[in-house]
Amino acid sequence: MSSLDQVPPAPSVFTATAGDIVILKIGPGTCDYRVHHALLTHHSEYFRKALCGDWKEAREGVVPLLDVELQIFKFFVEWLYTGGEEDWMKSYNALGLVLLKAYVFGDRFIAPVFRSAIMDNIISHVLVPDKNDGLPDASMELINYAYTNIASKNAVVQLLVDGFCKHWSFEKGSIKTVHKELPSAFLHRILGRFGEEQSKALIDCRKRAAVAQRKMDEYRNYEKAPFTEAQTQYRAASNKEKRLKKELHNRCYREHGTDQDKKHCAEACVHMRYDKDADYGFFE
Repeated sequence: MSSLDQVPPAPSVFTATAGDIVILKIGPGTCDYRVHHALLTHHSEYFRKALCGDWKEAREGVVPLLDVELQIFKFFVEWLYTGGEEDWMKSYNALGLVLLKAYVFGDRFIAPVFRSAIMDNIISHVLVPDKNDGLPDASMELINYAYTNIASKNAVVQLLVDGFCKHWSFEKGSIKTVHKELPSAFLHRILGRFGEEQSKALIDCRKRAAVAQRKMDEYRNYEKAPFTEAQTQYRAASNKEKRLKKELHNRCYREHGTDQDKKHCAEACVHMRYDKDADYGFFE
């Protein structure tokens, strides 16, 4: 998998459009797309290899992609020529699912810059309620698609878990069907996420803060020294609880292109470490 720090600067659209054209035959209905060679090969290692050397595709300048969804390829092409401007995305219905499919496209065709840009949009879509296509109903399709097409180790899978736990609201009758509509591995991760929310460390902090609060109330108007001691204990427990909550919720799901970028981000956020045995993304 190519990393972003290995990719040279992209050619300008002006430079790219002065070069060769590649024909891509998309979908079972075979819709021909004409894309500039320089942009396509710069952003995708797959096309870079297919369109170089002695391959048939390189000689003829034609690449058949009969199993690719036309809408998703169109999404990729629009990104190539706009440089990631988001206004054109507003024309898509069910944007969440389109973004997830685009992420899978970027993974398959080894387009790391595109995939990273899509991941940023998925993060916004999942974590911001008004961009969510109406959770939980739309999210069912997103989750099932993700578990069919994306490796468990990818942060986007844990993002969907965390987003679901954040936004899903209990409605009468939904509890009877939700476990049937979601993958068992996803439900396993939900248990882990709710377990994190009720971690022993957090509960201990809350208990210590409650005990200290009772002591403060007891000594508030009578004994200064015990009150001050209880106040110090309360502040310590409360501050620790705030820190633990920050670690729990200040999560970064982005796919950083360089170690330096990730290190800089780590100053404010925690990052995922996938545990294969637990099938869970731990943030630390």
